[in-house]
Formats: sequence, structure tokens, C-alpha cells
Amino acid sequence: MRALHDLKRVLVAIPLILFAGCDQLTDSSNDNAFAGTEWEAGTNLTAEYGGYEFTPEKPAFDDPAFAQIDAEETAVQVESMDLASLRDAIVLRIQWGQLRGNPAQEQVTDWSGRMAITSGGIAVLRTIAFEAPRDHLLPRENRQVVGFVSHTQPHFDGLLLAIHPGDAAEISFGMETGPYTHRWSLEELRGIQTVIPVDDLGNAVAIEAIPFDPACPNGFVRGHWVQRDATRGVFRALWATELGRVVGTLRGHFGVNDAGEHVWFAKIISDDGRVLGLARGQWVPSDTELPGGTFAGHWVAENRELGGAVRGHYLPIRSDTRSTGGFLSGKWHTDCDSPDPAVP
Repeated sequence: MRALHDLKRVLVAIPLILFAGCDQLTDSSNDNAFAGTEWEAGTNLTAEYGGYEFTPEKPAFDDPAFAQIDAEETAVQVESMDLASLRDAIVLRIQWGQLRGNPAQEQVTDWSGRMAITSGGIAVLRTIAFEAPRDHLLPRENRQVVGFVSHTQPHFDGLLLAIHPGDAAEISFGMETGPYTHRWSLEELRGIQTVIPVDDLGNAVAIEAIPFDPACPNGFVRGHWVQRDATRGVFRALWATELGRVVGTLRGHFGVNDAGEHVWFAKIISDDGRVLGLARGQWVPSDTELPGGTFAGHWVAENRELGGAVRGHYLPIRSDTRSTGGFLSGKWHTDCDSPDPAVP
């Protein structure tokens, strides 16, 4: 299929040696960048894709907030990897701290600890919002353990890891820190996607994993979920490969339609503004102690020969501040065996 071949060429032809960049921890942008904009005025909750069309856009929708989101992650220098060494790997994105952002938080939380696997190895692909030199990776003593120093206050830190399972009959992966410690079996880890409340300060851990699959493009989405009120809002996110390379952006809106359904719609563009796809789905508020919820849906390319699924978690902007954009984190994949996916 030509469309799938082209997408593989764009998304999978990524550098296999990752280079270090500058660590930056930036405030999420003020959601005023979304308020009263022309694009939002043209959206709705009734059209097939909420008013979005397959028309080109300016790169990153001409929204500077995408650059701020992108700056949160820093590639780490790792050993050269070939596709064969990654074929059975699980790529894990794990974040901890004030996921929603809390500028009023005065207490520093020390998350220093380690990630460890009982068999196999771990490669660090990216640090997330580490503030050097205070936050840093520790020297590696072996390939099964990643030690780090991490402190959070108004924001969060995290890591993007490639986990290579070993040959042991039973394998587990663990996060070991002062605020939170847990161990998952390899099977639990393969499809994990969850947000875990940690303490009364509002700290939480977000963790999600996807298999590395060069034959079928997939990856992560990360950005802001901006809730206008209890029933509507907008969101922005980066569209990245499973190894963290950003290849596009998406922008969308959500709300409750006349039928009482919690629906969302989005437009996905490449780094030069070409439309990769349109998306739609449903969002479900959480009934747990942690505010926010989940979203899930499908995306489809213009020729309908290519599409896939996207899903994740969101945490709304804090009600006591307007300086952060809320939290959105998820994953996407291509329906390689079903070129014309059923769209909910």
C-alpha cells in the first residue's frame, strides 16, 4: 500500500544514534493562546470531524506553545542501535510529579531512585523536563539499572526508555523512588497506560508503553488539555514516533454534544503543515480521586487508505491557576492490517 509505505518512510526513518541537547523545564503556555481564536470558532460537535478539513496549515499551527512542549524532552546519547536489537523492545514513557502543573506548590519532592529490570536491559532514550545539573542520570553500573537524581516542585520529570526483555522465565520491571515504588510483570508492562495518584500534594505517576514495531508505525502524543468548563475545551499535542522523534502536531477540541455524548475531534499535521489525518473519538471523565479521565478514538488519512487508533489520559488545568495548560499524554498506532478502520 503506497500510503503506508510513505508513512513508514516519514516516521520510521529516524536517526538511530540520539544526541544530547539542552535541558529545559518550561512553563506550559497560558491557555489564552487558544481563547477566542479563529480556528476554534469554525469547529463544532456535530460534523463528521468537528469542522476540520484536509487543508494544509502553517507549521505547528503557528502556535508557539508546541515549541515549549517539545523543549521538555531532551535526547540522551546512547549506543548505536539497529532495528534488530530493538525488534522485541518495549518503549516506556514514565513521568512523575505535578503532572497538571502547580505554580503555587512550595514543597520540593525528591524522586531520586532507579528503574530496574530483572533480566535483559534498559536504554535511556530521553529525559523529560530534567533541570540540569540538579536533575541528572547517574553513571551506569550495568544495563539492567538506571539510576537518577530528580526533584519536582511545580512541574514533573520523566524518562523515555527502551526495555529489552531477557531470557528469564519471569521478568519484572520496577520503579523505585521515595514517593512511589512499584514493580510490574513484563506482560503487565507491554500495554500499560495509566495515571497513578501518589500523595496529598497532587503528585502522580503517568506510565504508558508501546512495542517497537518498524513494520507498523506507532508512537506517543503529549501536550496540553485545556478545559474551558465542565463540558468543553481544547487541546494541543505533539505527534511523535515510539523513540520520541517529533514528526507532527495535532490540535483539537472536545465537548458534550446534543445527544449527551462526550466527543472530541482533532487535526494532525506534519512538521511542514501537510495534513497527516483527522481524528475523532470520545473522552470519559474519571470517577477516581484524580481529576481528569481518558480519551480514545481513531484517525484517518484523506484517501481513507490509512488510519489507526489514538488513546490516552488527560488531567485538566488546575482551577486555581491559569498559567499551565493541563496534561495530555497518550499513544497512537497505525491499523496496518485494516487500511479502512471503523471510526467510532
